[in-house]
Amino acid sequence: MSRNLVVIPDEELDGIFSIPFLNFFERYGELLAADMAVDFGIAAVRRGDVVMVHTERAAIEADQVLSETLLTFLVDNFQCYLTDILLDLHMLHPEILSSGRTRNSDIFQYPSLEELRKSIIERHVSDLSYKSIDDLDIYFKEKLKFKLFKNRFQKLRMTRLVQIRNVISHNRGRINSIFLDRVGCKIDQLGQRVIIRNVHAANCFFTRLALQIDRAILGKYQIATREMNMSTAVAGG
Repeated sequence: MSRNLVVIPDEELDGIFSIPFLNFFERYGELLAADMAVDFGIAAVRRGDVVMVHTERAAIEADQVLSETLLTFLVDNFQCYLTDILLDLHMLHPEILSSGRTRNSDIFQYPSLEELRKSIIERHVSDLSYKSIDDLDIYFKEKLKFKLFKNRFQKLRMTRLVQIRNVISHNRGRINSIFLDRVGCKIDQLGQRVIIRNVHAANCFFTRLALQIDRAILGKYQIATREMNMSTAVAGG
């Protein structure tokens, strides 16, 4: 698998962003730093600076495990961003919520209407976090009035990355029939270890997708924001 470093240019990260995006980006930086640090260790093993039995095999296995672990964190980080931005959005614009029923027992357990409203929104967003990519795409189009993905390729890539995370988390990284049915392609074989070609590229994909969503939301809705200027910060040391 490729370990070529891919990063987002600093100028793309200058501007006004939602608080959920800034939290997402902070985690992005932590994962990138961890990846680079472990890459350095793997390179040391391959050079012979670190003595191990079966050195190359150990390096290949470490590379695979690192990629699987990082990809799992990357998917989780992006899904946390979606949950956080939807929560902020619904808290400030509760009219987005579709009509629904609330049980009397739920109503009377809260000391105020504000607490009740917060609880309803949190449960609604929590339910959304378990939806499929297709369901989320429909929700964004129907309720938020913009597309979650700019094109079919973005949606397919997102779906595949989520399914890769699922087989890593639930099947020790081995491809199963569910994976093949949903996102399988020519390189995938039942029972083999899932192939992760470039985890850095996946990191950039999620970051650019989060940027795209953030800009679309901020263009339509008023939510809490903060300015970030990466190029100025880097130039200033």
